[in-house]
Amino acid sequence: MKLLVGYDGSPFARHALDRVISFAAAKPKVYVATAVERGPHTADLVSQKRLLEEAKALLLERQIECETLELVGDPADELISAAKQIGADVILVGTRGRSGAASLLLGSVSTKLAREAPCDVLIAR
Repeated sequence: MKLLVGYDGSPFARHALDRVISFAAAKPKVYVATAVERGPHTADLVSQKRLLEEAKALLLERQIECETLELVGDPADELISAAKQIGADVILVGTRGRSGAASLLLGSVSTKLAREAPCDVLIAR
């Protein structure tokens, strides 16, 4: 089993990492990805590396090894593309729990993944 985890450092994303820990008994191949929007934001790329290092360290504390993916572009689109590329069985992400008009107007990564991902999507609340 291969798992792809979207991670942005939020409590919701940390919850998604906790869900990965629960899958660890199956000894999955774990990939942790974070995406930054395209543009001249060098600080975003530095932040991206820091987030991936944080996620990797959190998993290593539980003896779970992972590979990290630095993605550039729309987070949902990039996670979908990465899932296809690595042949992911499940994409795991946290959600901020937005609902109603805000969700419809602003959209969300988890909603788009649930609609368009090529594999199962686990949305950790």
